[in-house]
Amino acid sequence: MLCTVRTTATRSTVLYGRLSLRKYATAAGKDPLNTPTTFPGKAALPPFANGSGKDPLNAPSTFPPKLDLPPSPKPEDMNRFTWLRLTGKGYLVFYKTAFKTVWSNYKESKALQARPEPKNYTRAEWQLIRRARPDTIKLPFFALLLLICGEFTPLVTYFVPSILPNVALLPWQEKQRIDPLAIRKARLETKEHQEYLRQDNAMIDMWGGVKGLNEQEVMRALLERGHPDLDSVPSDGVDSMRKPRSILDGLLALDRAKRLQAAKKRPAGAVGDRARK
Repeated sequence: MLCTVRTTATRSTVLYGRLSLRKYATAAGKDPLNTPTTFPGKAALPPFANGSGKDPLNAPSTFPPKLDLPPSPKPEDMNRFTWLRLTGKGYLVFYKTAFKTVWSNYKESKALQARPEPKNYTRAEWQLIRRARPDTIKLPFFALLLLICGEFTPLVTYFVPSILPNVALLPWQEKQRIDPLAIRKARLETKEHQEYLRQDNAMIDMWGGVKGLNEQEVMRALLERGHPDLDSVPSDGVDSMRKPRSILDGLLALDRAKRLQAAKKRPAGAVGDRARK
């Protein structure tokens, strides 16, 4: 049902959304987690990733690194000791890479927040700042755990993955971290989360749209918007991401329509007045 929203949105709705989102470029240089969702009407579109040449839409460093393990179950022609050694080494490399990533994200986040105004955050930068904060808090304990346990860290964190930074979660732990649907729906009703979604929708549209999101970002965006278990989404047999992208595109089109209706009811000059406060 949601994936049909995009086709039912009027041409004027889509046009308004694209034009109005060009005004969302600059936030006022405040904390990116508390950036208002409406901005001065004459704000110019920021330069591509602030001239850095980086991807302005995706934040790949905020996701776990690749886990490279030997084939499982153990091949018959491989010695058991060798297989165990390679498995342990794979986990150790994964956690070391994750630790370096969290530290790197922390330093980049600090540098971004220290940027002179106007800060002009891209979506990738804004999401990096948001996602780096909780990971940084867990970094000291994670470093101690990794130092003591090494490749046996998965055994220690098997029942308590919440003690790990999000970047250090194994694939199955990422799924375990996802809240049940009922809890996700309750979270969606909070004002803070709704404000975040409105901001993220605007950022996605402004910096390239759903088509520019990588697979990890699409899946996270759908889960944050309360979509049910994505394992149940059927593939079209050609592009496994076509259906999820279509669903997310429909959700964003619905949000554009809501913004259009709100803009029609808003008195003239209300957007600029609010942004100047």
